Amino acid sequence: MADSTIHIGYIPLIDSLPLIAARHLGLFKAAGLDIQLHKENSWANIRDKLVFGQIDAAHMLAPMALATSLGLSGLKTPLVTGFSFGLNGNAVTLDKKLHSELWEQCKNRNYPNIATALYEHVQIRDYQGKPPLKFATVFPYSCHYYQLRDWLESAGIDTRRQIAFVVYPPEQMTKHLLQGEIQGFCVGEPWNTLAMESGIGETISCSAQIWTNAPEKILAVTRLWANKNHESHLKLISALAEAAEWVEFNRSDAAALIHEQVFAFLDYDIIEKSLTQGMQFSFDNNHISAEQLQVFNKHRANEPKLNDAIFLLKKMQDSGQIPAEKAKAKTASEIYLPDLFEQAIHAGSF
Repeated sequence: MADSTIHIGYIPLIDSLPLIAARHLGLFKAAGLDIQLHKENSWANIRDKLVFGQIDAAHMLAPMALATSLGLSGLKTPLVTGFSFGLNGNAVTLDKKLHSELWEQCKNRNYPNIATALYEHVQIRDYQGKPPLKFATVFPYSCHYYQLRDWLESAGIDTRRQIAFVVYPPEQMTKHLLQGEIQGFCVGEPWNTLAMESGIGETISCSAQIWTNAPEKILAVTRLWANKNHESHLKLISALAEAAEWVEFNRSDAAALIHEQVFAFLDYDIIEKSLTQGMQFSFDNNHISAEQLQVFNKHRANEPKLNDAIFLLKKMQDSGQIPAEKAKAKTASEIYLPDLFEQAIHAGSF
């Protein structure tokens, strides 16, 4: 007999695949779980529904879980995680017009990369008194925001003064890029591939290049729910870990699955390319394999590592979002529960 229904919210992204696959493969049912998946339209919406008990668990931005537990944005609710959805998966995309201008600069001045040309472009705009370029991320407390800042700052750009950051839900990024409201964005897949295949943008870097084995989404639940539903939580983590392994090694089947159930409104080739072919960068012809672009199970990708939480807290500190005393191992250990993950894996024995 199934446990009480567990409601899980998710954002339609490639890295939500373990949820879709676990349902499709019957892993939830085999574990005795009655799972209802709820597609949400924004990260703020998914956070609020979790905090107010409208859903029991969430596919969530890792820094959002940290921020919510710390009471940033006015919502303080202790959250915990015993599962990571994977590593990497984000990329930086520029609009076609800006990319073409930067490419010409690179060729004319023999610049080694687009970032160097962007630095000069930004300095000229600054000198001319023009407004800063506008870049979008999915949320202020997100790996996307920190990765985009790191990429821009690696070129010497002052992100506090010379770049304007805005927030849009992932699936709205390409629309705003096409309308000229932003000059670039950092988002997860399949939206970068869609921008390139649609001819409205060029992807110039990905999170696998900006950070090594970058942490990304986690399964978040409230501490209260975790305490009340320990056995169900273990079963849920175990089922998701098994599903993540299946996705990692069955990418073509996974592409067909998520296209049918989540992205039927997009061309199948966009999903298949992201999951099986990876990403080609036009400037230097560099290629990132699909296995590098998005890691679902390898490299201990599903373990919520304390070092990842500490790393993200430091990024939050560097961005001026939290004081130094909050960016400590104690904060990380209250939210990230690797022991719970190990317990779930051993209990599941898949």
